Amino acid sequence: MKLFRKKDGEFNNQTALSSIAGIFGPVCTALFYCSLVLAFVLVIVFLILLCIRNTAPEDMLLPPFMHFIAEKNVYEISLCNGILVTAEAGTVTLSAIKTALNCGIALAEGILLVMIPIFRLLSRLMKNVAEKRLFLLSNARYIGCIGWCILIGNTAVLLIRRFFNYYLIKVFLPTEAASLISFRAGLDLMGLMMGLLVLLLSAVYGYACRMHAGGLDSVGANPPVPQ
Repeated sequence: MKLFRKKDGEFNNQTALSSIAGIFGPVCTALFYCSLVLAFVLVIVFLILLCIRNTAPEDMLLPPFMHFIAEKNVYEISLCNGILVTAEAGTVTLSAIKTALNCGIALAEGILLVMIPIFRLLSRLMKNVAEKRLFLLSNARYIGCIGWCILIGNTAVLLIRRFFNYYLIKVFLPTEAASLISFRAGLDLMGLMMGLLVLLLSAVYGYACRMHAGGLDSVGANPPVPQ
């Protein structure tokens, strides 16, 4: 506990942590509510897309990863993993563009569903730290929940992204070429390692909190005898 022990003439680390948490706490809270609003807006956009009928493909709004190159009269679809798909404008239908938009919306919703609880947990954690309640067991639980969000959410989002990449390639490539492509989920070790690392941090933090609480209890149970 030397890190949080105040000494004359030395920098008070606990006060510094509280000050930093006091800044980041409201930021995490704002990000939490902004993510909720954005998730709601994306649902509305998805419902609007379902109602679109008889619209020319060139009049449709394109997702950020899809661009129309007028000079070549082609659409370029960047799948954000080093793959660039080029499709002739005459082969791209309204249904294909709506599929690309819906895939982008679904992926964004998946990311938000992971980030929303993380922002909420971080805001509560920062609130406790800002109030100099560093050794609450709830802080360790918040960190543990963040670890599970990373472990499960990151894995799920990556699987969804890989499937959508495969599906969009099948949609925009000619049938002959698309028939040669198959889907393999794979495994992302980086996300698993990050989640496990945060869970380990949660376990260590929880142990430190219990040790701190035990030390205070022992001091209260055995007060020093006045000389």
